[in-house]
Parts: sequence; C-alpha cells; structure tokens
Amino acid sequence: MSNTYLTKEEITELQNLRTQEGQLIAQLGEIEYQLYLLEQNKEAIKRQINNFSQERDKTALRLQEKYGEGSIDIDSGEFKKTN
Repeated sequence: MSNTYLTKEEITELQNLRTQEGQLIAQLGEIEYQLYLLEQNKEAIKRQINNFSQERDKTALRLQEKYGEGSIDIDSGEFKKTN
C-alpha cells in the first residue's frame, strides 16, 4: 500500500482553515465573556434599583405621615395638600 500526500497548497489551505476556526472560537469566547460580565453588571444594577425603590418608598411614607396626602414641587419645595 502506498501513501498518498496532499499538495503544499492543500496543506496550507487546511492550516489556514484551522487558524480561522481558532480565531472564530476565540472571538466567540470573548463575546461570551463580555456577555457574562454584562449580565453580572445587570444583576448588580437590579439590586441597586430594588434598594432605591425601598428608600424612595420610605421617604414618601415619612413625608406623607408628616404632611398628609398631597403633592410636592421638588424644585420649590412647596407642598400642596390634596382636598
């Protein structure tokens, strides 16, 4: 049985394909890593939003207990009582 060999051009072509595949895999890995970091940041921001909402609600309740039902003009600080 005799061995058959590819041409240099065919070998080069296969090597180039292997290199391209490796680059694509590396790029995909980088994107997945960035997505993971973005997901972590997203979860951290969601926790901050929850904390903010709780603080906002506490402040609204405290002001409502002090001034009653109404609305506040934040720029002037004026409170208008609801009838």
